[in-house]
Amino acid sequence: MKHDANPGSGRIIVLDSLRGLAAMIVCLHHFLFINSDHVQVYRGQAWYDILFSISEFNKEAVLFFFVLSGFSIGLSLKNKTPDSPETINEYIYRRFKRILPVYIIALLFTLVSGFVMHQAHLPNYSAWNMLGNVLFLQTADIIEGSWFIPYGFNGPLWSLSFEFFFYCFFPLVYLINRKYLSRINILVKYAVLLFLSVAAFAVNKIFFVPYFAFFSSFIIWLSGYLVSRTYLKGETYHLLFAGAFAFGILYLAAGRHFLSSNTLVFICKGLLMAAVFYLVAFLSKSEKAQTIFKWPVWVLNKLFNYVGKGSYATYALHYPLMLMMRYFHVNLMVQVAVVLLFAILCTTIEEKTIRWKLNMLRLNYTSFFFRRFNMAS
Repeated sequence: MKHDANPGSGRIIVLDSLRGLAAMIVCLHHFLFINSDHVQVYRGQAWYDILFSISEFNKEAVLFFFVLSGFSIGLSLKNKTPDSPETINEYIYRRFKRILPVYIIALLFTLVSGFVMHQAHLPNYSAWNMLGNVLFLQTADIIEGSWFIPYGFNGPLWSLSFEFFFYCFFPLVYLINRKYLSRINILVKYAVLLFLSVAAFAVNKIFFVPYFAFFSSFIIWLSGYLVSRTYLKGETYHLLFAGAFAFGILYLAAGRHFLSSNTLVFICKGLLMAAVFYLVAFLSKSEKAQTIFKWPVWVLNKLFNYVGKGSYATYALHYPLMLMMRYFHVNLMVQVAVVLLFAILCTTIEEKTIRWKLNMLRLNYTSFFFRRFNMAS
């Protein structure tokens, strides 16, 4: 991946392309789902079967977003570890500035779409559900016992509460690890975290709390962060990711026949994906690997790099747009053209919101943590 970095921005170009690919898979899945009654006539045609098969990887695309998110956080921090009031405050400010503007736009756009489709009176658009989404407490509406569901039928918003939790939880985990767990082998810590993830899932089956659901997937995001350590500093975690891969394979191949759970399937697929991503990152520094990856990466960049720069906005905003087009019976080919143009527009939206200063978010977020851990610099 190193050969594909953009010297001017410090970004790794192919990461944007991978985000773009993942976002387009999610959009494709939702397009086929929303228009299912119209596209069924194409079943049996090769091109439709291929598109439908690709769209079935939408959950894996979201998982990949989680892994890439953890990896990107590691890249953005580099040597500025979140272990002092200054670095933590700056980290939180940058994360909030990154996620909040587009998220607020998504909530408002969803509200407007509700009025346009004459659905704003439905419970999904209630002020109470809006509050839950503003507080990032929403989970997928298929989860039994959910406190809040994605606002206004904008289903993709469920994963943004997970992302927000990962961002906020990471500095606390980093501080605890540095102060209390630094001498413990990382394999032991990772195994304990995996156990706690499964335990959180089990507790949620009895008494649902959104934060337990968020925590269950934190190990996927953290795995992405560990991969960034391999890419930046050459740290190796062969046994860790081999164990994660083995655990994922064992459960998916045999374990789920004894304990069936969509959450455990989600976690295990995320571990498999992180393990493969680790292998790619580890091998990417060799000239042979760069030669092998050269043409696939070139094609990926040509097709998905531009939309990848706006993948977050595309992900957060596309669903209400699709619902409105379906509501007004817009022709399928016109819908495709509008979605593609909208994905291009989302790159502009995201790039502009990233430039917003939002100095009101520059607050002292660390006073509680550093009184507790006594680690003020």
